[in-house]
Amino acid sequence: MYWISTNFKQQFLDLSPTFFRGERFEAFLGAFAKPLQTLADTTLYQMQHDSTVIYLEKVLNESLQIATYNPSSHIATRQVYIIDTAQAPKTYIYQTGENQPLYLGTVYLDREETTTADFIIKIPASVSFDELKLRAVVNFYKLAGKKYIIEIY
Repeated sequence: MYWISTNFKQQFLDLSPTFFRGERFEAFLGAFAKPLQTLADTTLYQMQHDSTVIYLEKVLNESLQIATYNPSSHIATRQVYIIDTAQAPKTYIYQTGENQPLYLGTVYLDREETTTADFIIKIPASVSFDELKLRAVVNFYKLAGKKYIIEIY
């Protein structure tokens, strides 16, 4: 799929009558085109990135404005990275007819909330950031229901 960015100011100029085209009219059209261009570029960027780890790392490195980060050599230059956490073993409960080893009968399960996270975001101590803005970016791109922890190393 090809991602095409449109230059709205040029489009507006091309569609306007030739006798209107002047410096003042071009500035007038630019005032209308700038917000539309910003919205289109932001939407295009958000469409190109999703919740996969490599894209989430790329978005975080770019949003924190890491000076040494180069998107073309992501693995070598990334400063912010994501690691998976060890997941707790799951206990499965079976019905009586399944003849499996664990059947609880009428015993109720405790709904013990665990605070384990699904992934950890590692950020270097040399990077200054606003945690609320960082959480907003991560919450936009991560999968729903996934929990995370931000750690500074």
